[in-house]
Amino acid sequence: EEVRKLEHEVRHHVVAYLLKNISSGGDVPAEYASAYEKHEPRRFFMDRWNDYLKKQAADHPVWGPWVTLSQLSAEELKQKSPEELKQLLQSGAANSVITASLTNRNINSMYDVALAYGESFRQAETNWQAQPDKTQGLSDAAQEALRQELYGSGKPYDLNYDQWKGHFDRGVRNNQQNIAKKQDQLRATSPGSPPRAMVLLDNNKPTEPVVFIRGVAGRRGDKVPRQFFKILEEEDRKPFEQGSGRLELAKKIASPDNPLTARVLANRVWMLHFGQGIVRTPSDFGARSDPPTHPELLDHLAHQFISNGWSIKNLHRLIVNSATYQQSGAPNPTAASVDSENRLLWKMPRRRLEFEAMRDSMLAVAGKLDCKHGGKGVELETSSRRTVYGFINRNNFPTLFRVFDVASPDVSTPKRPQTTVPQQALFSMNSPFVIEQAKSLAEHTAQAGEDSGARIVKMYQLTFARMPSEAEQTAARAFIESTSLPAGANPEAPHFTPWDKLAQVLLMTNEFMFVD
Repeated sequence: EEVRKLEHEVRHHVVAYLLKNISSGGDVPAEYASAYEKHEPRRFFMDRWNDYLKKQAADHPVWGPWVTLSQLSAEELKQKSPEELKQLLQSGAANSVITASLTNRNINSMYDVALAYGESFRQAETNWQAQPDKTQGLSDAAQEALRQELYGSGKPYDLNYDQWKGHFDRGVRNNQQNIAKKQDQLRATSPGSPPRAMVLLDNNKPTEPVVFIRGVAGRRGDKVPRQFFKILEEEDRKPFEQGSGRLELAKKIASPDNPLTARVLANRVWMLHFGQGIVRTPSDFGARSDPPTHPELLDHLAHQFISNGWSIKNLHRLIVNSATYQQSGAPNPTAASVDSENRLLWKMPRRRLEFEAMRDSMLAVAGKLDCKHGGKGVELETSSRRTVYGFINRNNFPTLFRVFDVASPDVSTPKRPQTTVPQQALFSMNSPFVIEQAKSLAEHTAQAGEDSGARIVKMYQLTFARMPSEAEQTAARAFIESTSLPAGANPEAPHFTPWDKLAQVLLMTNEFMFVD
């Protein structure tokens, strides 16, 4: 609708752009200014009209008279009698409507010529708007030729939607921006919107990068060809030639000829399983980094990683099937006296669950974990989906994530720090999320029957994947029997039952919070 309004406006006021063309964009004489009719010409369309008129020839049916008369001086034009003017214009195949409008008007300057053209175009536009059948052109050939100058391909008003949109009023543009923002929000949050993968398109004509002298963009230095890193490439390296070079760079990085990539990734995967990498500085493999504790092992993992098609899944499988991964974390005084830091991995290191694994484990034992694959990011406070699908707002990073050492999305974090602060324990004690999972776990174990012993066994099996010892069963039964409801509480009303409390206690234990 806004495009139609704008199209009607500029087509109805062709005379304003023709007058501005004669005045070279300056002020139009006062006696002709009334032709504007409160329409201030837009610079964009003025430029298009100027460029278009410069291309016209004297034999053009519509613009031939304009070209012919514009070649006369103001004095010569003023001295032409109507008869001489008519004879001049009829010497070629001029449009009859334009010729009649010019000969019926007293022409003293090109401004009068512009008025004559404007009147002719206005009449053609009026006739076109009055015609019901828009599938056919105007019946009068001369009128149709004028209409084609307003609507035809390659003419000043031949624009696409985006070009028209740029000339909407500010209020309309603001309203459209608000609507577009709401549409984007709906596409991002609506449960019914289809999944969409974000892609990056290469520029057809990539910019040639240069050195900014002292970091100043205005001081351009030598060109910097897009190519691989000099420190990792042989001397005969060649600039990338395919688009921006991103794909070529990626292939160079993940190439068997560049084993550094495979070593770094294998080291990081090992670190995720054992808490420490074979190289203790995962983001620094340089001369000042810590040497690998098991260099042959690192090379073996990197070789297997490349040989199996750079498959991270196969790399995980190789590690977890190893005897090193499957050994227990039981202490060994003899080994500890030789290697107190367990750098030689004589036992499985005990490590605390990351926040994501801790949250997912609580949901899993409570029977509420949503294991669906894929989809959009979700708000973790209200969703039972796996934490990996949590929506992260880098401008409002949750405090809870910081408490549990979740890596900030603003910086590169090769290895998460491990802190022990009171807020972590308070989360397990007071968080509505933990309390809700404890209630669900207790409710889940009620399926074992009314026998408290069977229910305790079920709770231990769900939480720790093992049977409780006799001492643990005795302590749990004593806890259940000693924990009573508050005075005056309705036994049938919702409340935090002794079984709920026992479930929460188990979720707070080190056995649950740590991988042993």
